[in-house]
Amino acid sequence: VIEANHDIGGHAMLSGGRVPLGGGTRLQKKFGITDSADQVYLDHTNHRNREFRFGDRELIRVWADENAATFDFLLDNGVVFNERPPTIENGGSVPRLFVAKPYSDNLNETINGRPGSGLVRHLEASARAKGVKILLRHKMTNILREKLASGRVQGITVHFEGKEIHIQARRGVIIADRKSTRLNSSH
Repeated sequence: VIEANHDIGGHAMLSGGRVPLGGGTRLQKKFGITDSADQVYLDHTNHRNREFRFGDRELIRVWADENAATFDFLLDNGVVFNERPPTIENGGSVPRLFVAKPYSDNLNETINGRPGSGLVRHLEASARAKGVKILLRHKMTNILREKLASGRVQGITVHFEGKEIHIQARRGVIIADRKSTRLNSSH
């Protein structure tokens, strides 16, 4: 994982740790809430809700079908949520909103106690335990391809401490950056 910042997490670390996923998660069941992927889909395609009425139905279907598995992935990877019943969010018909507990009482680890730390730090620990290398202060500057501006992606170029470093892809490259549309991939 390449991270330009000095710490992992970015906006997620600063977030309120709010996770509005449903579809029948283990935590919903613990609080006696009945939900399904179909109900998640119906809630997020409701024409009466201005936020959802024009959404891509196929994409929402896939997202709804993966809600419970995604939430359970968070639980399986150490994320701990407040022990409170979920609330209804976004005009839904079923309570789905859980809030993560801050990672610790250490204000430096949690960025002043932000609940988003409860998502980021647990996922970071789980990834590291599985052998993922996280390179901090490495800024990706280029996507390396077979040909100058096309073909199979072979790796990336990063800047670290004034040096340009090429990192070869083994199985692929996943870009997860809100600024990735501005990335120059023609070199």
